Amino acid sequence: MNAPRRSSSAAPTTGSARTVVTVARLLGTSIIARTGRSVGRVDDIVVRVDSSTESPPVTGIVAVVGGRRLYVPIWRIRSLARGRVSLSTNAISSRGFALRSGEILVRDGILGHRFVDRCTAEFVLAVDAELDDTGGSWMLTRIVTCSRRRIGTHWRVHDRERITRDWTRVEPST
Repeated sequence: MNAPRRSSSAAPTTGSARTVVTVARLLGTSIIARTGRSVGRVDDIVVRVDSSTESPPVTGIVAVVGGRRLYVPIWRIRSLARGRVSLSTNAISSRGFALRSGEILVRDGILGHRFVDRCTAEFVLAVDAELDDTGGSWMLTRIVTCSRRRIGTHWRVHDRERITRDWTRVEPST
């Protein structure tokens, strides 16, 4: 099994064949139309979680435009990068956002939630998530966690030591 990768920050990194972007760096960033004008801000990332894939694919983003939450499908996004999302079109559909079956929001459904690391049998708290460009699609491949330890009747978060864990190693805690 792969050992957890220790992370000192949640900044995006670029590998030789892959681009990795953290969700924390995308949230609140500008969405730029093909013309170069800002058309909104990133509110959340939508992924499809099912048993047919190891890592959940990104299906789109939730944009805030004029106070409304709108869905932007991944095929309309030209690039995801630190500080901006570039569209391949000049406009966003004004149809409101609604989750479809099998989809979850990363910020609302993963970040801040407890998971169990299957390899270490440890409770961890998801504080960030990493998206990988796999050459044609974006996948949620890892979550950045910090340990949670029980002290009496309360959980205490140890935020100093963040560990990046493969998505396949963790499962939601019930």
